[in-house]
Amino acid sequence: MRFFVGLFLLSMAPVLGQEGSARAKALTRAYDQKFDAWVESVKDARNKEARVAAWKDRPDSKAYGAAVWKVVRPELNKSWTLEYAAWMMTTTPEVVVSGKSPQSTPLAMIRKAIKSSHAKSPRVGPYCLALTLFSDPGDMPFLQQVELQNPDKAVKGAAALGQAILLRKLGDDFQVMKQRLDKLQTAIKSPDLKIGRTTLQGLVADELYRTTKLSIGAKAPDVRGIDITGDVFKLSDYQGKVVVFVFWTSWMPNADETLAFLNKLHEEAKGKDLVIIGACQDSLLTLRDYTKEGKVLFRNFADFEQEIETTYRVARWPLCYVLDKEGKIRHKGDPGSFVRISAMAILGE
Repeated sequence: MRFFVGLFLLSMAPVLGQEGSARAKALTRAYDQKFDAWVESVKDARNKEARVAAWKDRPDSKAYGAAVWKVVRPELNKSWTLEYAAWMMTTTPEVVVSGKSPQSTPLAMIRKAIKSSHAKSPRVGPYCLALTLFSDPGDMPFLQQVELQNPDKAVKGAAALGQAILLRKLGDDFQVMKQRLDKLQTAIKSPDLKIGRTTLQGLVADELYRTTKLSIGAKAPDVRGIDITGDVFKLSDYQGKVVVFVFWTSWMPNADETLAFLNKLHEEAKGKDLVIIGACQDSLLTLRDYTKEGKVLFRNFADFEQEIETTYRVARWPLCYVLDKEGKIRHKGDPGSFVRISAMAILGE
């Protein structure tokens, strides 16, 4: 079925009499509408089986990305393509990085065209932020160039914010944090700019929150929720203990291996000032079943409304935060040996 959908979408690209920008707009809007409907279907799923089935029905981003690329590629020297290049980078990254060599990928072609033709364009702001998704330090000089040379103040702000985001991905040491905050201050003072479904200032506020609330050394945001029995509890109830705070779902990759690691750490923590607390996106019924079956041994927030995930800006599962006895973030990353080592090291302080 996907093969025929792909053929249909690709056949739309060369339709005579349509402007390239109109074709790209139609394709991106069609995908965005289908994606929104899919998200709602996943949210509305009543149990694990329904959610897994809904998850598999995700719209084929590759087909749409390939169709948009067919429209955009011949006209990369025109500024209207900037919006759709950024859309491809944020929505269909698997398409923009595919190619026989790094130099032949759509991403490489987009980078080359924008550096040579669009660094001073008033439309380059969304692209500056899309670059950050690829975590390439080599993009920093371009963002610095845009901030210095682009005449549009809002675009300058987007370039500064892009630098702050790239710096975040380098770590949380003092010098990096100082640079991040400096760039965020520049972005805060810039005029607002619509970027996709949000705004520049909305993204600045979110990045400032991440920098001040979710960086190493920050006091972890307190959250409140219910466990499988319906009892209300807070993360701060465990202040005075080292906490491994893990975000997980039953349908995440390697779920069984992750839960086995966390259960083992839970057993190892007995008799120590160490506790494992989860935030699970599954339904309360699924979480109860997992606990009853012995697949989950540690206490969990039933976060099926994703409120706690939103507070911690979780974009992938599983994800662990290791908190010291004062509730400060000391480590964050995937479950595994580094989580255990960090927790035990803090426990021994």
